Amino acid sequence: MYTEGEIDILVSFCKETFDLPHEKLSDEYYYQSIPLCIIDAVYSIGIRYEITQKVLRKYCDYYKLKRIRDNERRLPEIQGQHSVDNLLENLDKFNLDFENIADTLFTKNRTSSRNGILKAEAVYHFARKLQKYNINYFQDINKFTVNDLRLENDIKAIKGQTSGISLKYFFMLCGSENLIKPDRMILKFIIERINRNIDAVNATNILRAVCTKLNVE
Repeated sequence: MYTEGEIDILVSFCKETFDLPHEKLSDEYYYQSIPLCIIDAVYSIGIRYEITQKVLRKYCDYYKLKRIRDNERRLPEIQGQHSVDNLLENLDKFNLDFENIADTLFTKNRTSSRNGILKAEAVYHFARKLQKYNINYFQDINKFTVNDLRLENDIKAIKGQTSGISLKYFFMLCGSENLIKPDRMILKFIIERINRNIDAVNATNILRAVCTKLNVE
């Protein structure tokens, strides 16, 4: 739970700290292709974002792919996108040798320090789940809502993805404006402002309330 006073604290901080009318999304919200959203969504959980950026550049450089789209106002044409099928074709050439995939294309970071699988493997399974529902390009995303339990349950079944944070972030990177990625940095931001602990669910809800109030004001 949270209070109206805590919402006001966050609203005031945002107004005083950020140039809200002129803030813009960073490059990762304008990827050229869905596979880059998958890689980012999986790798960015629990590690410094600089590492995630290096992973994305490494994959793009290896296959000579465009990372960021030219026009931020519209989706790239399908023929200019690297599809989920393309990603899986590339990974399948390694014959499920995820150690080799991690070495060659990504890094050896794991989904958890305790018995976690390689994030390279998580990327593979995440892509397979999207392929199952024929999600290949940005234009396919509207086939599913962020609340579609079939896809959500399939993604959460991947080892290290049970929280669902990566899936929410994936949809955010694909263009959803109604989601929040309640990762450690977001939790830290809120906790430092309201001076108490808060869980991911309540962090998401309080930030939605803050955004609503900022939009009204």
